[in-house]
Amino acid sequence: MCGIAGTLIFDKAKGDLADRAEKTVRQMSDRLIHRGPDAEGYWCDLSSGIHLAHRRLSIVDLSDSASQPMINDDGSVVLVYNGEVYNAAELRRELEATGKHRWKTDHSDTEVVLRAYEEWGEECLRRLRGMFAFAIWDSRKRSLWLVRDRLGIKPLYYALDAHRVVFASEIKALLEDQRISHAIDLEALYHYLTFYVAPAPKTVFDGVSKLEPGCTLWISSRGEVRHRRWWDPLTAAKPLFDLDLEEYKQAVGGALEEAVRLHKVADVPVGVFLSGGLDSSINAALFAKGEPKPIRTFSLGYAGSFESYRNEYEHARLMASEVGARHYEVDISPFDFLTFLPRMIEQLDEPLGDPVAASIYFLSSLAKNEGVTVCQLGEGSDELFGGYRSWQVLLALQRYGAWLPNPLLRLGTRLGGMVSSRDVRPALWLERMSRGMPAFFGGAEGFTDREKQGILSPEARQATEGLSSWQVIKPFWERFEKNAVLNGPLQWMSFLDLSFRVPELLLMRVDKMTMAASLEARVPFLDHKVVEVVMGIPENIRMRHLKRKYLLRKAMSDLIPVSIATRGKQGFRVPIAEWLQMPAFVLLAREAISRFAEHSGVLTGTAASVADHPDKRRVWLLLALAMWWDIYFGSRSINVERWIPLLEETQTRF
Repeated sequence: MCGIAGTLIFDKAKGDLADRAEKTVRQMSDRLIHRGPDAEGYWCDLSSGIHLAHRRLSIVDLSDSASQPMINDDGSVVLVYNGEVYNAAELRRELEATGKHRWKTDHSDTEVVLRAYEEWGEECLRRLRGMFAFAIWDSRKRSLWLVRDRLGIKPLYYALDAHRVVFASEIKALLEDQRISHAIDLEALYHYLTFYVAPAPKTVFDGVSKLEPGCTLWISSRGEVRHRRWWDPLTAAKPLFDLDLEEYKQAVGGALEEAVRLHKVADVPVGVFLSGGLDSSINAALFAKGEPKPIRTFSLGYAGSFESYRNEYEHARLMASEVGARHYEVDISPFDFLTFLPRMIEQLDEPLGDPVAASIYFLSSLAKNEGVTVCQLGEGSDELFGGYRSWQVLLALQRYGAWLPNPLLRLGTRLGGMVSSRDVRPALWLERMSRGMPAFFGGAEGFTDREKQGILSPEARQATEGLSSWQVIKPFWERFEKNAVLNGPLQWMSFLDLSFRVPELLLMRVDKMTMAASLEARVPFLDHKVVEVVMGIPENIRMRHLKRKYLLRKAMSDLIPVSIATRGKQGFRVPIAEWLQMPAFVLLAREAISRFAEHSGVLTGTAASVADHPDKRRVWLLLALAMWWDIYFGSRSINVERWIPLLEETQTRF
């Protein structure tokens, strides 16, 4: 796992840009040192205008020969690569059999990617099993190839204009390029307020884009650009019809067991994040299979007792004991959360509507301090197997509501708005159905289009006039209608979240927070072979009788204790509902949002009243946005530590 950065200056733009390029790219590399503290590398070809940099976190083949940028034998291909290819040993044997390549390393997966490109060109991607974002300079084509993995596990950002392209693993590195304007993309911000994240390819930074999951970008030295989607979960799914339940269980169990085994490959210690829930427990059980020594597991809880989140230590300890693990725990408090906030916001690059990012960082730091460099996580299981309570309601609504005439749906919309002031989702779902849209717009929804009109400034409303949340969802819906072999509502929900919320929200919080602690995160539930199997299983098998994770529980029931296999989902969350009621956080939110509204011109002056809103998810959306603006555009004047005395005075009430 690493950090990559680079630039390609186009033929027509040589001169001053070329003179500054090396300094800029080296500065970009320095901003990524947390992603790769073990080594750094730099390579350039001034005549071609290409500059590449790499920061290394050594995981597989720790020798110097595996360092990057990595160059092929005749110097025509140069690679900077961030990720892990789990089937590298198998691919290397296949490549060695050709007798064409002179290998420089003993077992580096980086070299496998390099040789695979030499052998198969763009089609090499079909053979790579893993997570990756990489850049290849091909001097024969005089082109730069940017690649992001199938599920978007690894990020890749870029800025492109008429003179050059610049790319990096994180936006903060890109900002070292002085040509990138420090301005807000109002369209991206508008959608962030609904979806908790800016939809790809946009970011909240004007002029900065993110490469979408499963996509590539070819950029020639003449400035020509070719964008291509090389993988899609719908077309890649392998339909499995007319099997009995045992065969479905074997298909899921076999795919998961293989994925977890492959995700253990490393030359450094590997551990497991263990919450005590179903997904992490399955992960730990499969991980422990065949291990000669006790595995290491890591859990996190919160100091105090909270209604919105109850510590799961009891279940995590039970599962750790079941697999004979060496188990480690860490508590975090409101003080930890408060003091970490500025660093968290900066590390995330963009405002992210999910405060659990802080918990991921503290858990990652625990693992790193205990000598572990890689950890496996359970991300993706809920989206594949239907693990959310809201999905049960949605599925029932879409299955049976489809038979209702539009007048009844519209009546339900009005009634839904009357009976629920805090949760507007049921009314929204009915309204969308009455307009011929899918009810589900993703697993994270904040402000509605109507509500955004009440908090945006007149200038921002004018700049975003005509925008709607549906414009973000519509391209996904069109892809679904065109490509889905299994086209039920569960398939739509899985596809949308796997394509949007999972890569840009869940996986980005994981990537940025684990990398902030110089820890590599691996997500075997999102191994593409697992995804292709599960997405090919009919939804009445995955969630029989609308039971959440029905098939997963059946397939894995022999591996985990009954008390864990049958317990309801709690989820890995932060007790934000209680913490943001504390006076210190209320005052912080008011101050930060007020400053943002006053100096950015994006929100109305009354937007700070949201700090008192009972739905603390909305408070967090604006607080994260306001603190992000102050860090990247403002004066960094919000000193969170001055609220600590007030926190000390009031914490006993919570």
